[in-house]
Amino acid sequence: MTYDSVVIGKNIEKERKRMKITQKDLGKLTGVCNKQISLYESGKLTPPIDMLFKMCDVFDCELGYLLGEETYAQRTKVETKIVNELGLSLDAICVIKKVTGTDKHCLSFGYNSKEYQEIINSLLLSDSFIPLIEELCNLNSLFYSYNNVFGNLINEYGQEAFDNAMELYIGEVDYKNNKKEIKKIDESSLQMLENIDKAIEAQYIFKEKIYLSRYLLNKHFESLVDEKYLCK
Repeated sequence: MTYDSVVIGKNIEKERKRMKITQKDLGKLTGVCNKQISLYESGKLTPPIDMLFKMCDVFDCELGYLLGEETYAQRTKVETKIVNELGLSLDAICVIKKVTGTDKHCLSFGYNSKEYQEIINSLLLSDSFIPLIEELCNLNSLFYSYNNVFGNLINEYGQEAFDNAMELYIGEVDYKNNKKEIKKIDESSLQMLENIDKAIEAQYIFKEKIYLSRYLLNKHFESLVDEKYLCK
């Protein structure tokens, strides 16, 4: 199999920037000058295999990732498989590794790892865990709808029409209850005023549902904690 030096260079640069280190820093960590790193990252020079392995140690990734192999797209073969199987992001996987004490960069690595893993397992297997996630999903949907009530109006009528209607709505004239003033505005603006009223009412309804969802979420979490730690 042949490998593209440009792809390798981009992956090296990506990982270096992820670590927030300079080319000079990476050079010190791998035993070469920063100009050499620059040549690698530009794709003008392909790193020898021993250099690639050094970079794998620095970046905590597998060789296939730096080479651009698809099965290593998420830095390691295992992490790539987890991302593809579960739909979790690489950042989420990193958090899980830190919580379970299996990330060698986390403070708990090698200490209490088994205890952390047992806690995570017990939470996932709790009867209250799935209802908790389902309610979080419901809350997320409600919150999205709440925040997009006026956005939907803007998408439908355009920003300019919406702004003009809002000026009328918050103005001194009560167009809703003043039949004389209503006659002075066009049908389109009148429709927008009615839609703004409906949007405000919809936001109120979503807000009430959000409060209820937050309450249920707290109850599910309490149940999850009580299931494991309630003193009887």
